[in-house]
Amino acid sequence: MAGSRGGKHSKSKGKTKSKKSDAINKKPEAFSSSLDLAQMSNKNHGGLQDSKDKNPQPNVSSASNTNRFKYTEDELEEFLYSKLEVLYNEARDWLLKLGYCMPEVEKAFLSAGYIHGPMDLLNNILANTIAFLEKKFEPKMEPFNDMDELYESVHETLVDSVMEMHLGMRRSDAIWHLLIRNWGHVPSTTITSHLQSGNQNMNSMLVHGSSGSSSHNKNEDAGALGSSSVSKKVTSESDTGSSLNKVGILERINLTPAFASHFRRDVIFLMAAVQREIGGQAVPTASEKPIEISDILSPEFLTSITDCTYEVCSDDPRTAVIADLVKSIRDLQEEVKGQKEWAHRKVVDSAKRLSKDLLELKMLRMEKLDKEKRKNDKIHAEKSCVLRLMETEQSLRKVNLEVSFMTETVRRLETKNSQIRADIQALKLNASESNREMKEVLTRERRCMKKLADFGKQTSIFRSQCEEEKQRLLQLELELLEVEKEAAEAEQMKWKQEIKEKEHMVAVLAEETRKVQIHKAESRAQLLKLRKKVEIDSRLARDDRKRLEDELSRLRMSCQMPDMLLEDDSFWSNITEATASSSTAPYGSSQETSRHWNCMLCLQNEVSVVFLPCTHQVICFPCYERNFKTVGGLCPYCQVKIEESIRVYGPSS
Repeated sequence: MAGSRGGKHSKSKGKTKSKKSDAINKKPEAFSSSLDLAQMSNKNHGGLQDSKDKNPQPNVSSASNTNRFKYTEDELEEFLYSKLEVLYNEARDWLLKLGYCMPEVEKAFLSAGYIHGPMDLLNNILANTIAFLEKKFEPKMEPFNDMDELYESVHETLVDSVMEMHLGMRRSDAIWHLLIRNWGHVPSTTITSHLQSGNQNMNSMLVHGSSGSSSHNKNEDAGALGSSSVSKKVTSESDTGSSLNKVGILERINLTPAFASHFRRDVIFLMAAVQREIGGQAVPTASEKPIEISDILSPEFLTSITDCTYEVCSDDPRTAVIADLVKSIRDLQEEVKGQKEWAHRKVVDSAKRLSKDLLELKMLRMEKLDKEKRKNDKIHAEKSCVLRLMETEQSLRKVNLEVSFMTETVRRLETKNSQIRADIQALKLNASESNREMKEVLTRERRCMKKLADFGKQTSIFRSQCEEEKQRLLQLELELLEVEKEAAEAEQMKWKQEIKEKEHMVAVLAEETRKVQIHKAESRAQLLKLRKKVEIDSRLARDDRKRLEDELSRLRMSCQMPDMLLEDDSFWSNITEATASSSTAPYGSSQETSRHWNCMLCLQNEVSVVFLPCTHQVICFPCYERNFKTVGGLCPYCQVKIEESIRVYGPSS
């Protein structure tokens, strides 16, 4: 959740992440030891002032001061930055245990993860983030971009608050003060506290309060953080405008941060209780109105009970009991009124006593400043003495380490000497064996030298062979280059020949296309001639048909007059002539009509396909399947687009 440290923090200081990590890992043991000593010295709130006056533990303060000078300001800022990361990680763990998810927690940290409030830093962060998550307030400031920016803001706020509390303190000293002491309390000066977020929020935060507070203080805090006390406290702060200023006096008192936070919280709760008591007496609400006796009993009955004596009421036991109850109620009301007046006086006295105590604390603060000024010279002298003492201690430690190291080296040398003596004796005993082994080694060496000479001769032979092979390889490479060159030229000639052949084929194709176009033009002209001839033949067939119809009608008329035909022989001769002429004429026309029903493509088969919408029947079915079924297109007679073709069987069908 913390993310990388390459954000705003690293840019403002001009340091890289590697340098900061080196600074953290430089001397962690010395820093942790000084931190533990400082935290142990700050556990007792009452004994801190005595330790400053009497100085019973000079070694702890001097050790922390000397450790302070071991680190630079950038290293101290990095330590504080890591401490802030640990704090926010702990707050995140608490929120995750309470049931919130990780994105909500991160958004709440960036929007309202402030450290300002009346409690310690962890509880302040938890209170502000839970108030934001429960939507009990809307933050006035814009949310941070990332966690690094939030850490940087909190870092600057803590350092500025310490420098304001201790005037004249340097920045590095302020950071060291934050590191070796408790976190303490940061006043809500720049960002207003969200105490008005409700009773639930703050009561849940009091469960995770600081471990240094007592059980009595926790009970008082839990009682004082009710809904009415918080709301009246806020109104009192807005009316008077002096509650936080009065609490701000504690910032000028040199107390421990934990004790100051507890004391400030007690003061705030006391003022809230006083304001609640005053407001409760001044303006009683409808819900807090006490139940009167007149609300239960009628006034006539009350007057009758108060006027009657014990003897009169003894007749009726119920009235006697009611009279006793009324008397006891009135006695209790008088006692309650007296206790309220006594509590009011005590509250006013405690408020006056508190103002006097604050003035006394201010005077003690001034006296303490004078004492601190007197002790500054002593502290500087003690610092120089402590530094010298630490230098001498370090030198003594170094000398002791050197002495111990020398003693260990002497022991090691003695053991080595004893081992060497034993080895010398063993070598003397094994001298004969070593001589024999040396002779064997010499013989092996001679053999190896002979082998090396033979190997040298072989290597010279191999080198000469390698040179010959290299020359042969060069010749082969030259031949290969020539062959590649010839192949490239042959391929180029082949490409040129192929290009010429392609050009010749293109010319031949153009000539063929021209011939095809001429043939198409001739076929179209021939088709037009055939169309004209077909039209003439069709007209002749129509004329013949009309002539035959006229002849048939004339014959029918002649059949109706048989008597006339029998008498007149000349009439029969005319008929025979007419029939002879008619028998000769249809023969030629039948040849023409039969020629008309032949296919115009193959001129053999009868036409059997009708084209629509032109209704021409000019080709046979086999020619239709060969030419027009696959290609489609125009009618061969009138050149009209064919939309539908119908097959017929025979010319008369």
